[in-house]
Order: sequence, then structure tokens, then C-alpha cells
Amino acid sequence: MKKGEIVKLLQHRRHDLVNDVQVMHGYASMEMFDKVEEKLNEFLISTEHERKLHMLQAPSFILWVETFCMRHQNFNLTYEIYDDVNLKKHDEWITNTCEKLIQEIKDYSDAEELYELYLKVCKNTLMQPLIQVVVERVNNDVCERVYEAFDKMDDSMCKLSYKENKLTCEFQIDACIEG
Repeated sequence: MKKGEIVKLLQHRRHDLVNDVQVMHGYASMEMFDKVEEKLNEFLISTEHERKLHMLQAPSFILWVETFCMRHQNFNLTYEIYDDVNLKKHDEWITNTCEKLIQEIKDYSDAEELYELYLKVCKNTLMQPLIQVVVERVNNDVCERVYEAFDKMDDSMCKLSYKENKLTCEFQIDACIEG
């Protein structure tokens, strides 16, 4: 990452932080303390997910998540990290697979549409790392193109599903590639 990109990332993060504080300040000035508490709780939950993101030991993936909205303006990314997992061995594969998914969606979707992307990192019932990416507002044509692209990758460990304009991609890390 170049110095200018790092500065842009830091400016973006600062902008978001100042916005959160200004919203809480506005609610406090109107004596809407229930709203202040609600926003503060949302902020604390968000920072906890960010802390867990940085504990994944996957620098490429962390950077991909942190810079996502700067690179993909018509996507809004929300992420949740539920478990402490070590993704170090699979860092590049995870990053490349997630980026491939987004690029396929972008290639065949409306550049003016705002897409909601939800990323979840957790463990399955066997305590193996699981990554789930859900993209909302994806039409059936885009979904078919993504299915075709992932079939060509011959990556049978990525499970794709589509329902009610939501495209979901799930993959088990340990099952996808060997350490």
C-alpha cells in the first residue's frame, strides 16, 4: 500500500469516527440520552468487531476489509467477527476469493446501485473457521454470472446460494485449502 493510500485510509477512518461522535453529541444536546446510549453501544460493538478483525492474523484480508469501501464505492460493507480464529495460513486465498466474488458482481451489476455486503467470520459446529459473505440487491442475472465464474475456478469448497435478491458465499477455511 502506498503512502497516499494509507493517508486516505486514515482520513476515511477519522471521518467516520468524527461522524459517530457528532451524532452522539447532537443527541446529547437535544437531551435524547436513550439515543446517545444506543449509538454508543453500536460504536462499542463496532470497535469490538474491528479488534477481532485485527486479531485474525491475516494482514491481506484485514487490509482488504479496511479499504473495501474506498475501492468499491457502490458497496456498503458491514462485518462481524464472532470468534477468535487464526486465518494466517489462508490469508491470500481468503482475500483473493472475496475479491473475485466482488469483481464478478461489479462486472455484471449496475454501477449506480448501492449494494449491501455483510461479512461474517465465525466457527462452525466442528470449530473450523467459516467465512460468509452476503450481498444484497443482486439480481438473478448477476447471480448466474457469479455461479459460472466460480464453476470455472473449480472451487467446489465455496458454497453459493441465492434467495430473495441475496447472494451468499460460504467457505470453510480448513476444507478449502491445506495449511
